Formats: sequence, C-alpha cells, structure tokens
Amino acid sequence: MIFNSIAREITPFLTLYQTDKPMLPFLSEDMLQLMKGLMGRFCNDKSLKDVTSVMKLLHIPFEDKSLHKDTNKTNLGFSAEACLNQLRSDKKVSEREALELKKECKTFLITTLSKLQSKAPVNHQLVRSMQCLDPRRMASSKEACLVQMKRMLHHLVEANHIEESICDDVLREFANFCDFAALQATFRESDPKTDRVDTLLYETMGTSKSFANVWHVVKMLLVLSHGQASVERGFSINKELVVENQKEASLIAQRLIVGHVRSVGGVTNVAITKELLLSVAGARQRYHSFLDDQKRASVKEMGAQKRKALGDELDELKKKRNRVKEDIGTLEKSANDFADKAESTGNLTFIAKSNSLRRTAKDKRASLEEIEKQIDQKVAEMKDK
Repeated sequence: MIFNSIAREITPFLTLYQTDKPMLPFLSEDMLQLMKGLMGRFCNDKSLKDVTSVMKLLHIPFEDKSLHKDTNKTNLGFSAEACLNQLRSDKKVSEREALELKKECKTFLITTLSKLQSKAPVNHQLVRSMQCLDPRRMASSKEACLVQMKRMLHHLVEANHIEESICDDVLREFANFCDFAALQATFRESDPKTDRVDTLLYETMGTSKSFANVWHVVKMLLVLSHGQASVERGFSINKELVVENQKEASLIAQRLIVGHVRSVGGVTNVAITKELLLSVAGARQRYHSFLDDQKRASVKEMGAQKRKALGDELDELKKKRNRVKEDIGTLEKSANDFADKAESTGNLTFIAKSNSLRRTAKDKRASLEEIEKQIDQKVAEMKDK
C-alpha cells in the first residue's frame, strides 16, 4: 500500500513525459512539484516553504534530520495509514513495529529523492533555463525569461551552435515576443498535457520574419530530448511489425508507412495524390529492378569471395614454398658439414649421415617443384577471375 501510494504520486509525471512532444520547457517546474510532493511526506512545513526554486531543491540535504517531521508523522498514504491503525487497534502490530515501518518508509523516500536530485536533467543549467520557452512563463514573467534565454545563448555560443554576433538580436526579438505573448490568451492558458509548445511557437514565432533570429535558436532548443520514450516505443513497433525472414528494407518501409499514418491522424486522412498513384503503378517495375540489382550484387560478391579464397590459398602456398626452401638449405648445409667431417676424420659414419640428408633434400626439391606448379595454377585461376 505504501509503495502504491508513492507510485500513484509519481505515475502522472511519468505518463506526461512518455510523449514525443517537446517537454523540456516544463520539466524543471514539474520536477520541482514532484519532489516537493515526496518531501511533504516526511519534511516539515518550514523546509518545504524554503524550496522556492529548482536550484534550492538541488542543494537540499534530505538526510538532515532538522528538516524532518517527527517520524510518527511520516505520511505513508491514506490506505496504508488506515491499515496500520487497524492493525495497531487489533494488537497485531506494536507501536515499535509501526515506528520501524515509518522509519523504513522515510529512508526509502530519502533515497529516492537523493537519486532524483543527483540524476535528474535539471542539474544542467541549460535544462533549467528551458523554462523560458514555457508559454505561460513568457506571458507572465518576461524578465525571468530573458535572463534564462541569455544563459542558454551562452551555452549555445560556447558549443559553436550560434554566432555571438546575433545574440543581441535574439534577445531583442525574444523580449518583443514575450510582450506579444502577454497579450495572447493561448499563451496564458496553455496546457502541456493537451497543447504542443512547438506548434504554438511555430504558428506565432516561426512564421514571422520579425522573429527569425530567435526562432532559429528556439528550433535548436526544442529538438532536445527529454527522455527515451520515442526510442522505446520504436522497439515495440518493430516487434509488432517484424516477421520471420523479413528483410531490413521491408521493416524500414513499414516503419515509414506507420509513421506517416500516425502523423496524419489515421489511414482515412492519408492523401491519395498523383505522385502516390504513380509510385504505386511503378512499384512492380521497381521491385524487379531491385531484384536484378540484388542478383548482380550477389554475383559480384561471390566473385570477390572466390578471389579472396584463391588469394588466401596462394599466400599459404607461398609460405609453404619458403619453408621448404629453408628446409632444403638447412639439409644441404648439414650434409656438407658431415662430408667435411668425414674427410677430416676419416669416419665413414659421417658420410652415411651426409648421404641421408642429401636424399631428404632431394625429396624436398621434388615437393618444392610440386608447390611451384600449384602456385602457377592458382595465379592462372586468379587471372581468369
């Protein structure tokens, strides 16, 4: 029950950000509210009131006991509290055990918040500054938005994404746009759950030449990803589309079709254009052309593989030839050494050894001639290929 209560508090945040819509402008504020909600389960009111910004939130020592409520007041969730009270009334759980449970719950919350504090994207100034693209903030907090836009421009200049010379123009245009946004109800009443910030800004900023410089910057910022939702969904879509022995090109084509159908809002909204009809009419011809290309590529690849195999065999034969030559040289040298010893000592045993080595060398020469023939044959085959 305790974990269910905490999960129900976190789930709306996770659900909201499981989307392809650009959500970074809202991430800082939503993270602030989420973490303050979790803090409220075990932190006192004074510490909560002090958390007025994401920056302050990132520097809170959650393990500091001076920030905590009395352990008995730790919020386990309505159902868990009711169940625990019932168990205590029935004497099935002692006061000590109930206190231990609340301590463990508080430890879990502290660990969770500490992990969020250290891993959350809001640790990056660029992400925190993205709040200036929240339509509601544009309409209500012009000065704060300008400060945040200036911070983002510093990051973009350092990363060589924009020229420093246009920053003044960007800030001026952004200030004018905030004045414009303050007069628009669509900005003041914008809802991240239902509205798309990129669509709104394109329609009001991207289509106006007077905001060309700031729109160039905003476009770069809006493509920043807030998570892996779209990638993970892509894996799921692939799993649904993939069948046995399916080629990569077929999967890519099906993904393109699925993507387009979704982008237009369903199959019934797909426009049957002249270009589409012509493409369909020529599909069979393109398919046969594709098969011919594949066949030629296959033949070419097989030829390359055969040439490589012949080349490998030729290299191996050449190495073998070199080894045999070395063996012959060694045998002949040893035979000559034994002959010299026999001559100097008069010991006929050395003559026998010398003759034996010469016979072995002779056999090796015959083997060498055979290898030379094989090499010539392989060279001829490679020329034919």
